[in-house]
Amino acid sequence: MAHSIPAIQSTVYYRLIALWAVCEAFAGGLLHAFKVPFTGMVINSLSVICIVLIAKHHRARLAILQATVIVAVFKMMLSPHSPPTAYIALFFQGLLGQVLFATGRVWLLSSILLATLTLVESSIQRILVLVIVYGNEFWQAVDVFITKLTGRTLVDSYSFQIAALYVLIHAITGVFVGSYAFHLSHSIQDTFIRLKPYLMQQQADIHGEVTAPKKKKKRWLLMIVWGILLLIFLQSIVQPEHAILASMDVVKIILRAALILLSWYLFLLPLVKRWMHHLLNKQKARMAHQIAIVQSLIPEMKQLFVHSWKVSADKGGLKRIRLFMQVLLINLLYE
Repeated sequence: MAHSIPAIQSTVYYRLIALWAVCEAFAGGLLHAFKVPFTGMVINSLSVICIVLIAKHHRARLAILQATVIVAVFKMMLSPHSPPTAYIALFFQGLLGQVLFATGRVWLLSSILLATLTLVESSIQRILVLVIVYGNEFWQAVDVFITKLTGRTLVDSYSFQIAALYVLIHAITGVFVGSYAFHLSHSIQDTFIRLKPYLMQQQADIHGEVTAPKKKKKRWLLMIVWGILLLIFLQSIVQPEHAILASMDVVKIILRAALILLSWYLFLLPLVKRWMHHLLNKQKARMAHQIAIVQSLIPEMKQLFVHSWKVSADKGGLKRIRLFMQVLLINLLYE
């Protein structure tokens, strides 16, 4: 008997929530294992696509907000070491999606706004962390360093230009992601007919639950920053007459960063996490039935995620990501 797309029902809603939870809790490790570049941006984009699909296929009142709370609970359960900033980004996505799709209709503009603002918020959040940790001295040091490298006499605001370019890249990516999410959600029938051979039920090489590799915390950005500061500091000692920066300025930046990071990890972070976990545990008890349903679907969604990436291996670059999302979607909506 030929396969057919089922009528959209609550099962699809919970499968979409389970997929979103997998993206938040496991996708980072899976994408690192597959050596996918720009992992953070890809995960944010996947979350946006999940929200657009929920808005498209489940138009119940506050459906996106409820899904956000459930995903946050699973993030707490499956990735207990996630920083509070990750939850801020998650709830920003959910609240924004709830507002933009409050009418129950999925519009192109709403999808683009959701993706763009979500990615821009993520980029600004990262920049703010650097500003808080390293202060103005660090940004002034970057400006002086680049000015000396370029041989110019006047110090320009290179750090601001780099930050603005970083945000702009995320904004442009958001436009493409939002547009893609909209068209993906509206083209399921044609996609299903074209990609029926990729249905996971027809594949014999995928069995059992796939466990996500443990995500190693690679703070490459902080490591690069510390490395640059260390080199500048050593150069100021070895060649003080040609020092890029006075050694005391570097020491001040390092001490500020060390004090803020230690204060955060030793004192503030445990308090914030305890408070957030208390709130989420209350929601976990209140939504026990919905959470149990999603939990039963998590292994299948992890398996589906890996399957979709593997069967799209014959493509490369953006074409592979596009096929990956299409295979993921038809398997998710197919019963």
